[in-house]
Amino acid sequence: MDDDLTKNSAEYDSFIHPADQKSGFRQIIRNILLNSTINVVSQQQTVKRKATELAWSELL
Repeated sequence: MDDDLTKNSAEYDSFIHPADQKSGFRQIIRNILLNSTINVVSQQQTVKRKATELAWSELL
């Protein structure tokens, strides 16, 4: 997952104007986007876990 976040960080950096990359604005935007990525991954894991639990409960 860290490799994905590193890759995403580089992609996010490319969207920010070079003049803004030296300011705190860059870090704020980057943090927002990274947190969004982490939240989506976390939600996907929760859905997979719930689906697995449901499948097992159907079998038992």
